[in-house]
Amino acid sequence: MKKLDCGNHPNEVRFPNDGYAGRGGKWSFRVHKGLAEEIGTSRSIVLMMFEYLCNSCNHFHDGRFWSYQSLRKMSYMFFGFIEKSALDKIIKQLVAVGYLLRRVENGRMYYALGDKVFDIESATFTRAEDGRITGFFNDDFMFLAKSYIDEMGGDLKKAIVYKQVLHFISRSEVISDGIKLTHIDMQDLTDILGFSIGTVSTKLSQLENEGYIKREKSGKRYVYSAGEKLYSMETVILSYVKTKEERRLQKKNKNKCTNANTRTSNNKTAQSQKFTHQPPPEDLSIQIAGFRKNPMLVEEYCEMDFASRVIFIQSKLKLQQESAYLVVAELDRELIA
Repeated sequence: MKKLDCGNHPNEVRFPNDGYAGRGGKWSFRVHKGLAEEIGTSRSIVLMMFEYLCNSCNHFHDGRFWSYQSLRKMSYMFFGFIEKSALDKIIKQLVAVGYLLRRVENGRMYYALGDKVFDIESATFTRAEDGRITGFFNDDFMFLAKSYIDEMGGDLKKAIVYKQVLHFISRSEVISDGIKLTHIDMQDLTDILGFSIGTVSTKLSQLENEGYIKREKSGKRYVYSAGEKLYSMETVILSYVKTKEERRLQKKNKNKCTNANTRTSNNKTAQSQKFTHQPPPEDLSIQIAGFRKNPMLVEEYCEMDFASRVIFIQSKLKLQQESAYLVVAELDRELIA
């Protein structure tokens, strides 16, 4: 996969765009510290993937939405970094606790979220009127593209540590000779990730030895920068990360445009543009029908994660973000059942 053209900006100030983490691979996983500490890192990632799959399907039975998934399909498409036997064990554990339900219909295994998810302390799960169950979490979460895990040879914790370190470096305002540098306190890193100091220290040493990061001792702390290996990763798209001043100016200019547009629009128009779960209007339905007739686009669409699909639909159908959400929701009900 080719890197984005960043003009004259050197490699050292280009990083994976955290806002579009899914573009680094076919699928992205949501990593929640609180949930990982409560039920385990691997189990939390598997459970959140089932939440997405069940909310993207339209197979309704007994008051719940069920998603058909075979162990072979899940292992191949989503969880290649987990041994098939280990994945089967994780799913059985989630079913035993009551976080997941499963049933066999016409020889197929279907899964749904169980009522025990409402007992999870690190999240607030709610049931919508149509029966869909969604989790709202009490802490920040990380989008971790599957390509990061593949790059790390299936080492999930190393991929999480690497993604967090890259986030710190990319947001740093310290640039020396075109290289972004940042101090990272080990205790801060362990508090954010919920891993032990020993685990984090081991993963950082591995990343340094393999050339993914560079670090130098500065007093009692280490100064971190991106290693050369980052720029040779074929599955990660890099883009220029703006400095704080550049972001401030961009926000200022954006606010000017927003204020100007607000003065020329009325409240009724503004309300009609808000995202809603209602079926898409007729003009969008025509575009959806045209999109479904192109098998190449549909195949490419089905291989993406949710964030990437929204961007993809915005680009292909020339839509605003709110309209793109409507189209993706409708297509997911039909194509990702």
